Amino acid sequence: GYDAACELAEFSRMAEKLAQDHWPGALTLVVNARAEAPLAEALFGEGRSLGIRIPDHPTTQALLAAYGAPLAASSANKSGEPPAHSAQEALAALGDALALVLDGPCDPQAPASTVVDARGETLRVLRQGSVMV
Repeated sequence: GYDAACELAEFSRMAEKLAQDHWPGALTLVVNARAEAPLAEALFGEGRSLGIRIPDHPTTQALLAAYGAPLAASSANKSGEPPAHSAQEALAALGDALALVLDGPCDPQAPASTVVDARGETLRVLRQGSVMV
């Protein structure tokens, strides 16, 4: 949950408030990774930033509980491409690049998560989704 996210990244007061109000849920926060975060350099974006989300989907929640640690994962689509709404669509879009596909119930009508850059003094919505910020 949020405590695990705080071990990986630094949260401003605004980011902390958003996380408390919307996690678990459809909100991805872009925050600065902690210098001591136990992640490979390859996972960090420019400026050592991370997009962190704690989803409320029961299958994902069960996977996270069983694994017992945060997971580094990508969206099931290439940047700029439409999102995959099934395991079959993810395989069609990403093919051999996938190490694992978890097939579970998905609502193809559900809007994407809202992505907010919370690294600076001002929040910046990068993608408006189901969470209104």
